[in-house]
Amino acid sequence: MSETKFEALTPEQAIEVGYERSEPNALKIGFLTVVIVVGIIVTCYAVYYWYVGQLEYTRRNEVEVPLWQETKDVRAYETERLTQYKYLDKSKGTVSLPIEKSMDLLLQEANAGKSFYNGTNLAVKPTEVDPGLQAVIDKALGKVPSAPPAPPADAAPAPAKK
Repeated sequence: MSETKFEALTPEQAIEVGYERSEPNALKIGFLTVVIVVGIIVTCYAVYYWYVGQLEYTRRNEVEVPLWQETKDVRAYETERLTQYKYLDKSKGTVSLPIEKSMDLLLQEANAGKSFYNGTNLAVKPTEVDPGLQAVIDKALGKVPSAPPAPPADAAPAPAKK
């Protein structure tokens, strides 16, 4: 192992060699360091917000817009199926009716006693005739009923209190 020895130079020898003898400017170095750190932080925030914006843009274009379009197509298909007449099997005479017409026919058949489902045949009241339901709806909407609902004709009168 060789030993290296350094010798101190005199100021005159240092000038001959070309060393700089002045002190560095600490104020300029500190200011430059602060500017660089602030620049890095601003750049990081800018990249982050650009990334978040691109992420939102991509999600909207790839997920929400196609989903919205698919939902719109499904709603159009459902509306067509629920509101139009069409033959399902012309040879058998099977047809598809609009839902409103189907509900009316089912109500008429149930009231006539032609129920084809398992169970007892009971009279079905449409919602327009039921005064109790209308009273509940009026109460929920905050409307004050003008008169109490009339009791059904087949109901027995309440016994008088003593």
